Amino acid sequence: MDEALDRRWEDRLSLLRGGEQVRVLDLFSGCGGLSLGFRAAGQATPGEKGTAGRVKIIGGVEIDRDAAATHGANFHPGDPRHAIDRDLTRLEPEQLLEETGQAGLPVDILVGGPPCQAFSRIGRAKLREIAKHPLAHLEDDRSSLYLRYLHWVDRLRPLALVMENVPEMMCHGGVNYASLACEALEQMGYDCGYTLLNAVHYGVPQMRSRVFLIAWARVLKRPVDFPTPVVRHILPAGYQDASRAATRLAREEACRFLKQTPSVQQLRKSALTARQALQDLPVIGWHLELISQATEKLSGRLRPETALKPGEMVEYSSLPVGKYAKLMRNWPGLPMPWTTDWHTMRWLPRDYPIFALMEPGDQYPQALELARQMFADRILDLEDKGHMLFPGDAEYIKLHEDIIPPYDEHKFPNKWRKMEADSPARTLMAHLGKDSYSHIHYDSAQARTITVREAARLQSFPDGFSFCGSMNAAFRQIGNAVPPLLAWHLGSHLLEQMGVAPGRAEQGTGSRKADTSEKTARLPIRPDLLKTPAQA
Repeated sequence: MDEALDRRWEDRLSLLRGGEQVRVLDLFSGCGGLSLGFRAAGQATPGEKGTAGRVKIIGGVEIDRDAAATHGANFHPGDPRHAIDRDLTRLEPEQLLEETGQAGLPVDILVGGPPCQAFSRIGRAKLREIAKHPLAHLEDDRSSLYLRYLHWVDRLRPLALVMENVPEMMCHGGVNYASLACEALEQMGYDCGYTLLNAVHYGVPQMRSRVFLIAWARVLKRPVDFPTPVVRHILPAGYQDASRAATRLAREEACRFLKQTPSVQQLRKSALTARQALQDLPVIGWHLELISQATEKLSGRLRPETALKPGEMVEYSSLPVGKYAKLMRNWPGLPMPWTTDWHTMRWLPRDYPIFALMEPGDQYPQALELARQMFADRILDLEDKGHMLFPGDAEYIKLHEDIIPPYDEHKFPNKWRKMEADSPARTLMAHLGKDSYSHIHYDSAQARTITVREAARLQSFPDGFSFCGSMNAAFRQIGNAVPPLLAWHLGSHLLEQMGVAPGRAEQGTGSRKADTSEKTARLPIRPDLLKTPAQA
């Protein structure tokens, strides 16, 4: 064992337990889902203003320009050093700390979700090698962003780390990379474990399964475990099958790092639904009004001037505000009680009538059948008026294009899906940045895909969280993120296990788990901000 490293870790833990802020660095940060959750986990005193909190987000490393700008705007507003897009393959930890005015300062927790594209290009020997020779991978053309994350761990030696990725990380190309990462981290002096967590079980109104790897310094002298779920929800068969497939290799190998997914069977509280998450947001109907006022069918290329812009503020709806909506309006440090922004959505005039007719849970084959029926009805209507159209005619082809989507139902059966109001949403993906058909609003009267702010709500980003870039960029950032509410549970658990949770300073190491009342307290909601204008 490296006694010098153990002493360094113990000395740092002593300072943190004495009241120093926990310094968190976010690699592959995206717009900051993990950062936001960890910062909230360190909130010092319920409802108290001006407190720095136990956690300080010292920076993020992100190559996407818009996402980097978003992270900087929300965690280091006014400091351009933190809004720069950076390439982790060309950046060393010391360089980042120097550029952001933090040279020589420690990193206590490292979080991040390295992309998985290169899993099949590295192997067990390479992952073991990095623990012995952390710079060796710089000379290897097989080096990946995944290895760069481990390289930063080796250089910084934080007290703890969290790595997030898609479930395929456990069985990519017949290799369990989560297990290999744990082997490398163990050689660096960490106790490790990984498991599958679904965001819906932690209060997020979305079913989203991801693998999380936690490692903490061996000086903590406790086995790695994961936060306890807060709600019960039986996942659809497709999610359960995917989870079994993802963990198959680890189970067959009897991997000692694989931890059992925390059980939800004993819980009584039901999962949050899409309706509960979204119903207080503004009702949007400008797109339908514009179509109804037009004298002829609008072209999909038309960009209406009446569309809501990204920064345009709109009042909330008058529908009841539930606990989750209250939290989204009044997240610690990001209150937005009366109005909200980013109600931009896609202009899809051809498809709005189809959206209105779709049933909850309908996918593209059902939508296409509805469109075909609409087309047939339109042909019959024209015939009743004495106007005959025949296949091959220019007018027939134009009408077909105006009503029926062009996608192959056999190649893209899951391209469209209408949300179910009384169930959690399906997984939001980065593909939202290209189209939003995967999440058609459950309200047929609105007949549209979800807005940026609604996507943010489903991902548990609070209404006061701002996004930089275009609508597509904002959708992409949301789809790529770790849900902040899930990140808050992870952060709270880590701080508790380290003995540095809010209110625990100068109380020794401590080993108790945070109870529900403590977790609620760390996400304060000011009652005076929850009143409607009529009550104020």
